[in-house]
Amino acid sequence: MLVAHPDFLDGSVNVLVETGWQTVEVAYRQALWRQCERRADWLVGYRYASLDDRFEVSQASRYTVAQGQILAGSTKDVFDSFAGRNEFHGGELGMIYQDARGRWTGELMLKIALGGTRGQVDVHGSTVTTVPGAGSATFDGGLLAQTTNAGQHVQDGFAVLPELGVKLGYAITPQLQLSVGYGLFAWTRVMRPLDQVDLSMSQLPPEPPTAARHPQFPFSTSTFWAQGLQFGLAYDF
Repeated sequence: MLVAHPDFLDGSVNVLVETGWQTVEVAYRQALWRQCERRADWLVGYRYASLDDRFEVSQASRYTVAQGQILAGSTKDVFDSFAGRNEFHGGELGMIYQDARGRWTGELMLKIALGGTRGQVDVHGSTVTTVPGAGSATFDGGLLAQTTNAGQHVQDGFAVLPELGVKLGYAITPQLQLSVGYGLFAWTRVMRPLDQVDLSMSQLPPEPPTAARHPQFPFSTSTFWAQGLQFGLAYDF
């Protein structure tokens, strides 16, 4: 699809990609082993996680010079939207090891949650053409999101969500502790919008779908990774 040409067509493309994720856990923690300043705890609980993704492409073109039957000033606006949401519910097992040396405390944490993920991706596309003196016409389907893959697509499946964390703490006073840590998360079998984009086109709106009926919705899944640093200040009463 031609978006812009220096001789007869002005055009632009804007792409929006957004990702937001959160996780919450409720767990029971119990001492498994203790020796002087060292200890190991096990935990069992419930884990919830959600992942929201959005991928949108807005394309606008305007003919500056007439091209055949296309009049100068004619415009074409194409919009594609892939919005996804994944939710995880599952049981969690884990272990935390702590080792204290003077004012310093080191902690290693390993958790794994097993459960189910529901993935949902909503696909929508539209094309608006405007001809000077003749008004506008709107068609279902853009470029990446057409009638062959549009709609709401839902998939359920088993997933695993492991978490690895390390933390180093320093006791400023017997009651006040400063800490810094690193966390790594993984989430298997999530359905993300960008993975559902089919770049094989068998028609362009407003053309009717052909026998090939592309683009299609592939129901592809992948593993989501997240990592980050954490800083904390704790006060013991």
